Amino acid sequence: MRRTKIIATFGPATDSPEKIGKLIDGGMTIARINMAHASPDSVRALVPAIREAAGIRQRHVGILMDTQGPAIRTGDLPVPLDLRPGQKFMLTVRGERSEEQHSVNVNYENFVQDINIGDVVLIDNGAIHMKVLAKYANKVECEVLTPGTLGSRRHINLPGVKISLPALTAKDLADAKLGLELGVDYLALSFVREAKDIRQLRAVVEPSPHRPLIVAKIEDREAVEHLAEIIQEADGVMVARGDLGIEVPYEELPIIQRKIVKA
Repeated sequence: MRRTKIIATFGPATDSPEKIGKLIDGGMTIARINMAHASPDSVRALVPAIREAAGIRQRHVGILMDTQGPAIRTGDLPVPLDLRPGQKFMLTVRGERSEEQHSVNVNYENFVQDINIGDVVLIDNGAIHMKVLAKYANKVECEVLTPGTLGSRRHINLPGVKISLPALTAKDLADAKLGLELGVDYLALSFVREAKDIRQLRAVVEPSPHRPLIVAKIEDREAVEHLAEIIQEADGVMVARGDLGIEVPYEELPIIQRKIVKA
């Protein structure tokens, strides 16, 4: 029998004992900790607080640690940039300086090698669309397709591009070890692309006396293409609709979601 779980994501507004208790009383069965925003110290305080609140109520609340994954982001800007369709924009890597007024650095060193002319670059969770016009040694020239204001450290999506980032970053490894130390029940691996990504995390978990279940987050087209083998390796899957909805056309998202759930 399938039993639906209610997952609540924790943050500064919900980490007090009072708020934790209210969430449990309201029906939360799994507490999600997003390591893209949580610090190790805050997690060390939060996990025991959740356990204590659940114990008082004689309830079992699972704890899911969600890794940040290999995030591609823009760098810092002195001021936000107002972008208009048709403008040229330069994305640089490895500290390359650009004379263009509209330019920003990207934290992904292999960006130039992995991207192709004609590819679309989505910035700030899909709010800004750009098309690649040309590639140079350490920079990529793009055309702005949609209007928007670009701030610092904005997330980048590259639909259909096979990226060469590692499945587990140094931060993810450190966070996974913290999760093992604290005895979390689930480890969710962000931006899973193929089955070997799950095997890499399981190699970290296996030597531990406490072995949390591994959840694969399906967030891009490559993961959908390797769905069957990912499911074979993972203990569970999560439909990460946010990034997945940016990576694939909206009209395909319900179909893909149904395929994942039925698999």
